[in-house]
Amino acid sequence: MSNDKNNLLESWMLQRLKQVEAALAHREWLVDGQFSAADILMTDVLWIPMVMAAGSFPTT
Repeated sequence: MSNDKNNLLESWMLQRLKQVEAALAHREWLVDGQFSAADILMTDVLWIPMVMAAGSFPTT
């Protein structure tokens, strides 16, 4: 992650990760209480190095 606090992409990404983290805090799957394509698609996103460097998001 960059040290630039004005990096709009980082800011946007961290907001999205926080939203996913909050959604998964109370359920196991993203959509309708069951495994779906949404869960599969998120795995690709979470492998991006910038996302991995974002910090601790234990439920995502």
